[in-house]
Amino acid sequence: MAISIETKLIAATAILVYVVGKRWLSQRGSDVGRLKKPAGGHWLWGHEYEAWSTTDGKFYINNVNELGQAFAMKGGLFLALADPAAISHIYSKHPYEYLKSQIIRPLIDRLIGKSLVWAEGDQHKQQRQMLAPVFTNENVKRMDEEVHNAADKLVDVLREHVHAERTVMEKDGGVHVNILEWSCRATLDIIGNVGFGHDFQCGRSEEAKSIQRSWRELVLMGMEFPGFVAPLVVRAFPFITDLPVKAIQAQGEIKSIIKDLARQIVDQRKSMRNDEGMKNGKDLMSTLLKLNERAEGDDLDQLLDHICTFVMVGHETTSAALNFSLLELARHPEIQEKLRKEVTDFVGSGPGGEPTYEEYQSKLPYLDAVCKEGLRLYPPASHAERIAMIDDVLPLR
Repeated sequence: MAISIETKLIAATAILVYVVGKRWLSQRGSDVGRLKKPAGGHWLWGHEYEAWSTTDGKFYINNVNELGQAFAMKGGLFLALADPAAISHIYSKHPYEYLKSQIIRPLIDRLIGKSLVWAEGDQHKQQRQMLAPVFTNENVKRMDEEVHNAADKLVDVLREHVHAERTVMEKDGGVHVNILEWSCRATLDIIGNVGFGHDFQCGRSEEAKSIQRSWRELVLMGMEFPGFVAPLVVRAFPFITDLPVKAIQAQGEIKSIIKDLARQIVDQRKSMRNDEGMKNGKDLMSTLLKLNERAEGDDLDQLLDHICTFVMVGHETTSAALNFSLLELARHPEIQEKLRKEVTDFVGSGPGGEPTYEEYQSKLPYLDAVCKEGLRLYPPASHAERIAMIDDVLPLR
């Protein structure tokens, strides 16, 4: 049945009145509205569109410098915080009184499942307890070998690529390489091996290509204007995440790819339960299966969601941090040269003079400083939303 123009206008007006009315009512009686606000702000989008459309969190950086580490934002009852004491109060001391927003949780579920990043309250406590044995210092240290292997493989594949490009171009000069794509392949390799002992072949396996293609499409979709509007609509109407809309359903494609692969490997591992290789497996999946030998149904599904989270959150955030750090090193060649000298001059006690895990932690201070500065300047997310479930007083420095 066709929908008339009048019906569409009535529906659009109802949505507009609901959103604006809800924002107006939410601001009454709150101290947040009395704080300083940035200049400007759209009558409907408030400051959210500015924050979304600027890169590298510049909206927040500029306003923190001008207004201080706590300021209000138009567009709803938003308090923007960069104050360490207040952030510690929310995330460390009272995490279960400040919950993820209704925008975030459905999107997390669709993208990576109901894992630790999605969970709240008792579910979060239970999942943290289940995963704690996986991330002991000893287990993290064991991952070092996979990182080295992936780095060596990336170097070999890049050499092949550069040589092939030179042959095609019939010249001996430099070759342009988009390091974004290659670093993502390397981190996916690391997570694949550490996560469930699977080789993504430096991005050349079919699963790796599918994951990268789906993620690229999702990111590009989020950079368009509908990618800005969609979360605002979800905030007002949370049920919309269940509608059969392609843009919404596409978010689940990556999860489906990884879970199908993980489910196949789980079946293989269960059939090898008494095998010595299975008993001694050091990857995340082996550890989880040993801790949850009888996992079936919902419990098994949760294990698979943990694998999805580990793969997506682990590989994408790491490659993004690495790429931004490389960008800044290219912008500051003097720092790049100093870093290169520290790394090339150091002779480690690992195979071929490579640094060991402990030496990376303590013997390469400039490398450590560059990595930390890269994360400080370019965190994996420019902001995170939380909703106060109780009236509270935030400590500010």
